[in-house]
Amino acid sequence: MKRIILSMAIVFSTCAFAQEKKADTAKTKNIEGVTITKQVFKKQSDRFVYDVAASPVAKGNTTFDLLKQTPLLSSTDDKTLKIAAKNNALIYINGRKSNMDAESLVQFLKNTPAENIQKIEVITVPGSEYQVESSD
Repeated sequence: MKRIILSMAIVFSTCAFAQEKKADTAKTKNIEGVTITKQVFKKQSDRFVYDVAASPVAKGNTTFDLLKQTPLLSSTDDKTLKIAAKNNALIYINGRKSNMDAESLVQFLKNTPAENIQKIEVITVPGSEYQVESSD
């Protein structure tokens, strides 16, 4: 009987010892904040891409105002857009050449909210698929 009681005591003590919590030796630090930034401007070989969706500038502006703030684009009289100081800027919307005259295009851009724009691509060295003249 003593053997049974002794063996049961040993089994229960080992079970109790196995369930004992041990202190964690690894030190931890609380992270107060994480800041993730998305690249807004990208320079590629033939174009400059402005990711408007990642920029806070788009809220509350029109598309024309956004285009004026885009690097390499400028407007001196609020009626025309210049790319790298060239007057003959061709505007493509969703990959298609805009056939509107300059005044209609400016009114369209001024009435379009900038939140509708995902990205702006300023192509400085247009390829053959754009069919532009040397002065454009």
